[in-house]
Amino acid sequence: MADVTRRRTGELLRKLFEILMAVPDEVRAQDALAMLANAVELTEYEAGNYPTGGRRFEKNVRFSTVDTVKAGWLLKNNGHWSVTDAGRSAYKKFQVPEAFYKEAVRLYREWKLSQPQDADAEVLVDADELGSDGAAREFTLTYELADEQAWAEIERFLIFVNTRWDNTLRFLGSRRIHRRKLRMTSGTGICPDELDRRRRFCRPRRPAGLTATGVTSSKKSA
Repeated sequence: MADVTRRRTGELLRKLFEILMAVPDEVRAQDALAMLANAVELTEYEAGNYPTGGRRFEKNVRFSTVDTVKAGWLLKNNGHWSVTDAGRSAYKKFQVPEAFYKEAVRLYREWKLSQPQDADAEVLVDADELGSDGAAREFTLTYELADEQAWAEIERFLIFVNTRWDNTLRFLGSRRIHRRKLRMTSGTGICPDELDRRRRFCRPRRPAGLTATGVTSSKKSA
C-alpha cells in the first residue's frame, strides 16, 4: 500500500533494532512496540485501526519483523525480542533504511526457497503486501499474540507464587525472631507461653481422697 513504503518500514525496523540493542537483556514484544511508538512520530495511517481491530502501527511492525527473523537478525523467544550478532552487523552495514529492509527481504526469500513446499506451515507476508489486511496477516498475528499472552500468564503466575512464598518466609522469620526475644526476656530460655503450659500440665496431682490437711476423707469421717 502507498501508506506503508519500504523506506518507512526500514526506518521503523532500524529504530526497533536501536531500542533493542540499547538494553542488555531481551525485551517483551509489547514493551518494545510501545517504546518504538514513543520514539517515532506515527503517520495518520499508522495511528488508525484495522476494521478487525488493533492499531495498524503495531500490526505492520510485527509483520515486517518476519523478514528479520528469517534473516537471522532478530530472535523471538517466548514473547521476548532481542537482536542477534548478525542483526547488529546488518544494522551497522545497511545504514540506509530502505537498503536495510531490502536486505532482510532478500534473506527471507532465500530462506523461503530453501524450505520444502509443503513443510512451510507458517503463513508469512511478502514485503509488497505490507499493510494488507488479508487472512495471512491475521493468522500470523493471532499466533504470535497467543504465544506472547500464554508466556505473559506464566510470568504473572510465577511472580504470584514467588511473592506468596517470600511473604510466607518473611512471616515465619518474624515469628522466630519474636519467640527468640520472648525466651531472652523470660530468663529461663523458654518462651513464656511454653513455660506457663508446662507449669499447668506438669503440676503433681494430689492422691485420691487426700485433703489439703493431708488427712484422707475415710479417716476424717471415723
